[in-house]
Amino acid sequence: MALKTSAAAWAIRVVKTGEQTETLAISAVLFVLAIKWVYYNRYRKTM
Repeated sequence: MALKTSAAAWAIRVVKTGEQTETLAISAVLFVLAIKWVYYNRYRKTM
């Protein structure tokens, strides 16, 4: 939950500072990793 919130805060910060390609790419990767991590944990709990 904290990871998702920080990812969202990060995305908002990146948008506010103006879209630099590097920061956008990094935030996109982090966002995808966060989603995968949450999905993986949820999947592991159901097993």
